[in-house]
Amino acid sequence: MSAATLSTQINRQSFTSAVTQSLRLIPRSALALMFAVAVAFALIDVASWEFKWPDTSAALWSIAPYVLLISAAEYLAVAGILGRQRSVAGYLRFAGTSTLVFLPIAIAFGLLFSAPVVGKDAALLLFAGGVAVGFVLMAFLPAWPVAQALSSRFVAPTAVLKATRGFRWGLLGMTLVLGGINGQHLVPDVRDAHDLAHALAYGAGEAGITAVSLMYTAAIAASAFIWAARNDERLNPQR
Repeated sequence: MSAATLSTQINRQSFTSAVTQSLRLIPRSALALMFAVAVAFALIDVASWEFKWPDTSAALWSIAPYVLLISAAEYLAVAGILGRQRSVAGYLRFAGTSTLVFLPIAIAFGLLFSAPVVGKDAALLLFAGGVAVGFVLMAFLPAWPVAQALSSRFVAPTAVLKATRGFRWGLLGMTLVLGGINGQHLVPDVRDAHDLAHALAYGAGEAGITAVSLMYTAAIAASAFIWAARNDERLNPQR
């Protein structure tokens, strides 16, 4: 199925069907990068277990390349689903806007370290507020980075939110499902391994879950954008 066919059919499809069709359009290059990233960082977890690295040390030095590689994989996938030409400028706009969407949650976790200054209760309250705001942005604005990647002009998040009417319950439900999958230990944690063989097996399981999560995230973003662009043609200047 082509991107044009998906765009034509999405109005009469359920949210789940639209996302499923988008999954089938993810190019192999994006899939390869998603699995490579998932495996690479699973191996970092295994190395952290093997060499007894402090958790914070492994996380801090790997977070920047992780974000860059994840955003690159997501951009490649979304562009492939939509049948759009990839560009460095488009990727930078996509990555920058994605960072803004995730920023409240990043700030929320940072605020936990402010407990010695503002007090434990205040820090927990700020943390909960940041997580709530971040969850709302992630749930209802997955199409915003896509729309911004396709436009050289600023795309207002409110315009994207308004254009996703009729699709929001699906977005909310899928965000809850993915959050539940990522938040639950469907496979044992690498840190719980008793030997290297188990650590590698647990790492492989974590890599699989991460790769599938990345695939669905890209498919959701692309499907949400197609829906929004059909409601508001201004979001799709290249049509």
